[in-house]
Amino acid sequence: MRKPSPALSLLIQHYNAHNRSEGKSPKTVGWYQEVLDLFLRWLIDNGQGTTLAHMDLQLVRGFVLFLQEGGFVGITPSSSTMNNRVRALRAFFHWIQTEGYAKTHILQNMRPPKVARHVVEPLTAEYADIDPIGIA
Repeated sequence: MRKPSPALSLLIQHYNAHNRSEGKSPKTVGWYQEVLDLFLRWLIDNGQGTTLAHMDLQLVRGFVLFLQEGGFVGITPSSSTMNNRVRALRAFFHWIQTEGYAKTHILQNMRPPKVARHVVEPLTAEYADIDPIGIA
């Protein structure tokens, strides 16, 4: 007889307890929880299965594309936010495999989106002669 596939909501609760018991900061634990709650909400809203057996790389990529295109609020997140969200999903699915809930890490080959680099312009000669603390 085959073991039933655990519900994602239960795994998220276990992952949350795992993170808290390892002493991760409340902000970090909250960030993981927020991303995983968004994922679960997206699955439910789109009529997708919410057990581990339903999860695969293409499904998660669909969620990432949904978020990149404005997601639930119609606001496109920054590349840094998306990078962090994908890293949170990868960490969760890595934990699932490490804890023995799955034989493989389904997001092992998924790379986070690149973060846009912001170029900081150096000071021009015009501003180089200004004394920043007013002693001149």
